[in-house]
Amino acid sequence: MTPRRRLPESEPAALKKHPVAAREWRRLISMYNELDAEIVSRLDMGMLLDYCMLLEQTEELDELRKASVDGWRSAQQILGAFQERQNDDPDAESIDIKTWIKAQEAVNWAYDKVIKIDGRVDRKRALLLQLRQSLYLTPRSRAGVAPAEKPKEEPEDDMTKLLNSQA
Repeated sequence: MTPRRRLPESEPAALKKHPVAAREWRRLISMYNELDAEIVSRLDMGMLLDYCMLLEQTEELDELRKASVDGWRSAQQILGAFQERQNDDPDAESIDIKTWIKAQEAVNWAYDKVIKIDGRVDRKRALLLQLRQSLYLTPRSRAGVAPAEKPKEEPEDDMTKLLNSQA
């Protein structure tokens, strides 16, 4: 059950426009090639592609989450400024209720956005863990597993070298 062709060391065409996924592909294949045993083969290529793409998507979601948290903090500051202004001078003209409601809605919207992104990131990270286990990338997945060693290539004798060079 070992395919004739090995996994390519450079990223497949599907990852060419995905820098994070391509970098992870090269890192994984390099690491797998250092092992004496053959843990993954060309049969696992789809799973490796999925893993690399999922890693890139998770990184993008982390960036979106950071931007959403920054937006939430900004909305909180605006709302806090309204409330401070009201607390500093209770006799002053009160804050326009429509403006205050808009600020409160902005805070709630940004908060909801962060919560939704957190849920997506959690699901992606759970899937990443499953794929890591399937690809023998966790200590627990490697425990007790003794995959068959790669066949050792025996050096060619002089006669075989001579015959192969004339072919």
